[in-house]
Amino acid sequence: GEKVTIFMAGSFAARERLRQIRERLRSMGYTVHSQWLDETTECWGNPHACLLQMTRDITDINGSDMIILDTIDVTTYGNSYTEWGVGLGRMMRKYLVGPPRNHYHYLATRLFDTWDECIGFLQNT
Repeated sequence: GEKVTIFMAGSFAARERLRQIRERLRSMGYTVHSQWLDETTECWGNPHACLLQMTRDITDINGSDMIILDTIDVTTYGNSYTEWGVGLGRMMRKYLVGPPRNHYHYLATRLFDTWDECIGFLQNT
């Protein structure tokens, strides 16, 4: 079958929850390029560290076939919305898990209320 690479975007505060979902996706055979999930501290206040993290994240997005944005937790800094914008500029599948929080979220290929719903869909595609 097709080897699909996913970039997961979401609130920095949701990292622990999203790591568990990353493992579920990996167990299904997906590759997940979301190195930000393994960060231990936010780079806010350190422009050099932020530049390195942003460059890494954009590289991860550009190396992915799909972006899944988690909006279940409200983002503090809005970085995930910028990552979503990078994904909008690429020909990639765009899935949203959680409530749409701005009008650009309606550009998703598919909208899901929960991760279980999204994973169920991915298992059947």
